[in-house]
Amino acid sequence: MTPSPVRLRGSALCDVTDALDYYMDEGAEAAAYGLVDALEAAYATVAEHPAIGSRRHGEILGIDGLRTWPVEGFPFLVFYVERPDVVEVWRVLHVRRDVPTAFDDRS
Repeated sequence: MTPSPVRLRGSALCDVTDALDYYMDEGAEAAAYGLVDALEAAYATVAEHPAIGSRRHGEILGIDGLRTWPVEGFPFLVFYVERPDVVEVWRVLHVRRDVPTAFDDRS
């Protein structure tokens, strides 16, 4: 099976940038680089096996096909939807974030 390409929406790119900025501002450069590596691994996993993620948040939010996958070693979840030709990452949120509010804020 060939992995699907992964595309991040603008909101997901902002989420990742905010997380990296936080780690860098805290002087945790190694953590920022570790987060990048962990995100790449998470994206690779969902690209190879898009049905692997939990549907729980999608059901709660009423978004068909929305799944989540944890970022190993970090308190973040990748929210994504499998499309016929791509895995689309909608958000990358901290596990303590109010998910419904974060999704209401999306443009």
